Amino acid sequence: MARSALLNVMVQAALKAGKSLSRDASGRVRMPSTSGKDATASRGSVATPTRWATSCSTAATLSVSLGTAISGLLAPFYDPQNEVPYFSILGAIAIVLGIALAAARKPVLALMRGVR
Repeated sequence: MARSALLNVMVQAALKAGKSLSRDASGRVRMPSTSGKDATASRGSVATPTRWATSCSTAATLSVSLGTAISGLLAPFYDPQNEVPYFSILGAIAIVLGIALAAARKPVLALMRGVR
């Protein structure tokens, strides 16, 4: 029921914005997007299957709450008179984490074999 209500809100917003809507062969509503590719609104989605909707929502909420907690922990180290060390250290940490993720790519993909 909630998905149907959300779909109705999306369709109404698109119509108010003057967007043209159409249906594809399976009856799903097609809405033009700003990227030039049409977005499909339906009960099931390729990007987020119905059975994984709760897990995806939970992961998104967890990532936002983790980012908020980390920014709260790092806020005392910020000094408006001397910003360079603060942002330099944060940038260095981001680069190190990026290199670590790139190094862990193959083992992670091996563990996720068959998930795609």
